[in-house]
Amino acid sequence: KQWYQRRVRGYKAGESAAIAEEHNRIEKLQKEITEMRAKEEKQLSYEINLHEKFKGLESRISELRDRESSLTTAMEEEKQLHSASVAQLELQLQQSKNTLTDNKSRCVEGIVHYFMNRMIVS
Repeated sequence: KQWYQRRVRGYKAGESAAIAEEHNRIEKLQKEITEMRAKEEKQLSYEINLHEKFKGLESRISELRDRESSLTTAMEEEKQLHSASVAQLELQLQQSKNTLTDNKSRCVEGIVHYFMNRMIVS
């Protein structure tokens, strides 16, 4: 009977050691799983942050493109106004030249008539 009890105690001791070993292994695995989850959450947080920054940059790029388009349109309008102003000034200059030429012609005609009248009178 003692031999049997020693044998049973040996099995129980062996089982206890195996159970303790299994518990240690389970705790180690749980710790690894917790660490892996923490790393994955950190990585996911980093990726979400990058995604948000990227969306912000896309939005800013879109705003800048819209602004560039507005400025380009404004520059084209300004060029057209400038061209119209230049054309108007050129027209005014030509009209002034024509008026000056007409005035010169009238002046010359007046001088010619004056001298012709003086010659006729004398």
